[in-house]
Amino acid sequence: MTAQPMSSTEKAGRLLRLLGWISLSLTIVIGAAILIPTIDRGDELSSDSQVALVVAAVVTGVYLFVGAALKKHRPWARPVAAIVSLVSLLNVPLGTLIGGIALFYLPVVSTKTQSAT
Repeated sequence: MTAQPMSSTEKAGRLLRLLGWISLSLTIVIGAAILIPTIDRGDELSSDSQVALVVAAVVTGVYLFVGAALKKHRPWARPVAAIVSLVSLLNVPLGTLIGGIALFYLPVVSTKTQSAT
């Protein structure tokens, strides 16, 4: 029994989910590094830190959600994944690498689907 090769869409979805998991782990570590000393001192968390943690959590959720939708071949996921991959290019160095590879896999799908019709 041979395993079927992964489609380009699934590869791009896996890459975005990988970026999501990396982002989640960094958010947890950096969030803990901010929260623990702040709580230990008895200070309130600054509004800048609150906004940064919320934005990091939302970005992480977007990576995971779009990556999962892309793996399931949802019709809306490819254009959204392209946008998310383009934005992730600004996240140097891992986002640039993973987002670039994900962008590499996304057009391959569109070329094949256009030639199939």
